[in-house]
Amino acid sequence: MKKGLLVVIALLAVASIMAAMAYTSARVTNPATMAIVNSGKAFLRIYPSFTQNNPGTSYKDVNVFIDEDGRFKFDFTKGAWGAGSVGFQPGSRYEFEDLFCIYNGSKDTVRYWLENDGIEYISIKAGNTYLIKDGVSTGNKITLGSSTGTWYLDVIFDIPEDADLENISGNIIVHSEAV
Repeated sequence: MKKGLLVVIALLAVASIMAAMAYTSARVTNPATMAIVNSGKAFLRIYPSFTQNNPGTSYKDVNVFIDEDGRFKFDFTKGAWGAGSVGFQPGSRYEFEDLFCIYNGSKDTVRYWLENDGIEYISIKAGNTYLIKDGVSTGNKITLGSSTGTWYLDVIFDIPEDADLENISGNIIVHSEAV
């Protein structure tokens, strides 16, 4: 009886190993529907602060805006009301309180965090939590409740005295996950 049981166990073990070795990858295709939409209709919406009944500095200087394709953009080279061309001088600090906001339009509570891709000297914070500090993503995450959560974000530039006179461009990438 014991010998027969050992044979059955051994056969099951060998069959399991063979099954595991036989399956290395699979591709399953299922129909799906999605839409690429502008920033104002996305699950995680990004707005200039003035569109949320909070007329911040972005309104006067047109530093953040939704472009003709519906994409949210920063432009710190525009003067007051979008006229002229300006910039930041070395040895200076600029703070834009409540410059833009992030709104959770989904039914889930989400966490979001920011990644900086190429913009020097920038810091972005939500309340007292830095998401980007001195150009480096901190990894800090902010939680937004379902369909009601909005965070206003401050943008700060600390330009060192020895900064090169140049144009700087890059991307701020917003990541999110359901919690």
